[in-house]
Amino acid sequence: GIGARFRDAMARFTTEIRAALPAAFEDDRFRSRKESIEDELKTRRDEALEAIEKAAKTKDVVVVRTPVGVGIAPAKKGEAIGAEEFEKLPTAEQERLKAAMHEVGELLEEMVRQVPKWEREARTRVHELEREVTRGAVGHLVEEIRGAFPGLPKIREHLDAVEADVVEHAAEI
Repeated sequence: GIGARFRDAMARFTTEIRAALPAAFEDDRFRSRKESIEDELKTRRDEALEAIEKAAKTKDVVVVRTPVGVGIAPAKKGEAIGAEEFEKLPTAEQERLKAAMHEVGELLEEMVRQVPKWEREARTRVHELEREVTRGAVGHLVEEIRGAFPGLPKIREHLDAVEADVVEHAAEI
C-alpha cells in the first residue's frame, strides 16, 4: 500500500541525495561563490591592517608582521629600529614614539577584536550558501515524492521536516 510505496520512495531519495549533494558542493559555481566569500574576508583583514600600517608610518612607527602575528616597533625613515638605537634617541623623542606605538597598538587591538566578528559573518554567509545549494540539489527530489503522495498531510509534514533537516545538515550527510 501507501506505506510500502513511501518507504521505497524515501529509500530512493536517500540514495539520490548521497550522489546529488557531493556533486552540488563540487560544482564550480559553488566553489567560486565560497572562494569569493573567503577572499572578501581576507581582503577585509588585509585592508584593515594596511590602514593601520599607513597610520603607523605617519607616526614613525612600523607594524612588523611575524609568523605568529604582528608587532609594533619605532621606525626611522620607514624602517624599524632596534632597542639600542632607540635608547640613543633624545628622551622626548623616545616618549613621542612610545605614545605613537601605544596609539597604533590600540588600533591593532581593535582590529584583532573585529576579526572574529568578520570570520563569524563569513561563516554565516558560507552556511547560507550551503543551505541554498542544498535546497537546489534536493528540492526537486522532495517535490517528486510530494507529487506521488498528494492529499496526505502527514506525508507532506514528514517531507517538510526531512527537507529542512537535509538542508540544515547537508555537510554531515
